[in-house]
Amino acid sequence: METLRDIGLHVKSPDISVKFLFGGERQGVAIARVMHFKAKLLIMDEPTMALSVKDVQQVLQFVKQLKAQGISCVIITHNLYHVHPVADRFVILSHGRKVGDVRKEDASIDKLDELIVAGYSKNDKLCTIYFLDSTKSRRKHERGDFRKD
Repeated sequence: METLRDIGLHVKSPDISVKFLFGGERQGVAIARVMHFKAKLLIMDEPTMALSVKDVQQVLQFVKQLKAQGISCVIITHNLYHVHPVADRFVILSHGRKVGDVRKEDASIDKLDELIVAGYSKNDKLCTIYFLDSTKSRRKHERGDFRKD
């Protein structure tokens, strides 16, 4: 419960099952677990999908707290506008191949949209991964091969 309070998540009781929490609260519990167990990396797949605007903002605030604690976060999403405020770097993938790798300060949302659209015109399916650089472990992720075998 202490870690939940540290990130600003107020759950009525530790006995409440996660399945009864709202979407943003569920993400908060997952993030609190990462903090409690001192993980160095969190990978989130579509963490803001089907959440209310309020819950999306809560999840992004949790991600900022992870970043402040030096925990790297990889967010896989199709919603550029949700993660742009917290991301440091954008990697665009298509069919397991990297088609773009841009630091936030080098590209606006419009420029990133153009890159994503270019990826769609070349391929049928596109996946975008956003990196939040907070630790030295970032280098490991930069060199990773994202292709599915």
